[in-house]
Amino acid sequence: MTSGLTLPLPVVPDPSSPRARQVLLDAVADDVPIRMLLDTGTYRSSVPHRDALAGRLRPEGPDPNTGAGQHDERLVRLETLQWGSLTARGLTVSLQAPGWPHPPLLGMDVLGPHACHFRFTEGVLELDGPAPTDALLPLPTPSNKSPAVPVHWGNTTVDAVWDTGAGITIVDRTWAESHPEIVTITHEFGTGTDVYGNTGRNPKGRLAPCRIGNVTFPEQDCGVPDLSSLNITMFLGLPLISHADWYMDFPRRHWRNSAP
Repeated sequence: MTSGLTLPLPVVPDPSSPRARQVLLDAVADDVPIRMLLDTGTYRSSVPHRDALAGRLRPEGPDPNTGAGQHDERLVRLETLQWGSLTARGLTVSLQAPGWPHPPLLGMDVLGPHACHFRFTEGVLELDGPAPTDALLPLPTPSNKSPAVPVHWGNTTVDAVWDTGAGITIVDRTWAESHPEIVTITHEFGTGTDVYGNTGRNPKGRLAPCRIGNVTFPEQDCGVPDLSSLNITMFLGLPLISHADWYMDFPRRHWRNSAP
């Protein structure tokens, strides 16, 4: 495990939506420079189609532990993926098709082995530094899965995926319709493209203020698609996440957050 690394963590507007935010980073995949999206909502990282990388294509079926390898996924083996002073070795990553409409992803296969302090207020990510001295909360998800945290509105609690790759918070439409005191669904619609290249048009909404860990978050914009096929109620998006600093120790499965 690499010790005490500090990496840039810039939160920038998503050019495709004025409501959305993203963290883009400059990496090098086997000597090929690429720009990637930081995405804790995916296990397997991905790289764009480049001749130098496509030549390493290897057929592989779905991973029974992570579900990766589905959706006609093409996989390549990387010797190294470098992001600043962090080097991940021996990764099997997804190779995007030519002209793929979504940025390549840096996911939990890179971040999962580390204790990550996402200090959004300072614009940095610290890896494997000192743990906070305050009490830590249990993280129910293993390090090879996307993290999930409990979100509270009074007596209502939802386990939500903590997804830095989500440009906006996403709430399942059926759940939103049954909780109008929490989600206000508007008559406006927005569009978005998921990691599989699918573009959808879904209602916009407003998510009521909520409590997560030690922080109360203000009202947020949200999208309200049908998530029934995923069996997930909510993805916390980067606009909400970046309102706080988060210590996420993925291997030891505990976390905490703090207000700026």
